[in-house]
Amino acid sequence: MSLPPELAAAVADVRSNGSATDWCLCGYDFSQPGMTLVMRGSGTGGLAELASKLDSSSAYYGFSRTTDNIDKTVAVKFVFVTFLGEGVPPMKKGKITTFKGTVTEHFEPFHLELLNATSPEEVSDAAILELLSSMFGKATITDISDPKDTMRLPGGRTV
Repeated sequence: MSLPPELAAAVADVRSNGSATDWCLCGYDFSQPGMTLVMRGSGTGGLAELASKLDSSSAYYGFSRTTDNIDKTVAVKFVFVTFLGEGVPPMKKGKITTFKGTVTEHFEPFHLELLNATSPEEVSDAAILELLSSMFGKATITDISDPKDTMRLPGGRTV
């Protein structure tokens, strides 16, 4: 399996605070012999734009920069997306999964992974927000000096 030579630069561009680029995507080119990854694009349109490039007959690895609001502070979060389309033949799926660890190393570090999405609809801002909430929790307080304010913690507990 070979990685696209421009992959490292694409990932660095997404990581750069000075760049508007917020996603990059590479995928397998099944028309070439062997397991060849090629760049499929990058852009500034977020996960929606990345998802528009996905085809259920192929497999992809994507990387996206998103933000999360934590205590009135905007925090940058990096998301690694693995996409294994429903239309990929079982033998190819098996072979692709053996390379995942090697490919993942080139996107690390990241905050969370959207693992094995099978349709473009699964790759969305809503899915990422749900993952962020489940991993890092969501708790907000509008005014801590007001005893009537409450805080909702992950798991449904209110304090």
